[in-house]
Amino acid sequence: MMRSSAWRRTGVCSAAIAMASVLVATLGGQTPASSQGATYLSPLCVALSPDGSLLYVTEHTGARLAAVDIHSGKVAKEIRVPGAPSGVAVAPDGKRVFVACAEQNAVVAVDPASGRAGQKVPVGAYPWGLTLSSDGRTLYVCNRFTHDVSVVDAAQMKETARIPVVREPKFATLCEANNTLIVGNSLALGSNHEPGLAADITFVDLA
Repeated sequence: MMRSSAWRRTGVCSAAIAMASVLVATLGGQTPASSQGATYLSPLCVALSPDGSLLYVTEHTGARLAAVDIHSGKVAKEIRVPGAPSGVAVAPDGKRVFVACAEQNAVVAVDPASGRAGQKVPVGAYPWGLTLSSDGRTLYVCNRFTHDVSVVDAAQMKETARIPVVREPKFATLCEANNTLIVGNSLALGSNHEPGLAADITFVDLA
């Protein structure tokens, strides 16, 4: 069962602000590398390790996953990942980090200890935001250009279902108290030229 409502611009998640503040503090002061004669890596999405010591950052054009030490504010490790990494989610035990590979239409499981990308699961077109259940068993993947959400068995790295949403879903959050997945769609249905066009939120009853 699914229902949508207009996404009002009436507030900002404080947790997202806190995450962004850490990222800015870590990478701040660095001008785009085009002015430095180097390659700009395009830091995009972040996820915190379970113990709060590391901030994982996807580098969209750099094709890397950076592990930033929270205490020192320095990059502790960089791991090569394919296909324009976007969303990121960390397993509850911290032993795997899931990364959406937008240009490969897939999600890859990374072993942060070895620094290697492992199993990969095909999903919809241009996967973006990732949401992991608290037990680490189920991964939800926002597929921007197929306008749906993939449900992935995280242990087997296998897609088990595909949930249609509104249009260009980018991020989602899971409310486990009432078994609801809340999906933020970039656009509503209709013409992009409509003056009243706004984003939509989809509420998915997972039962």
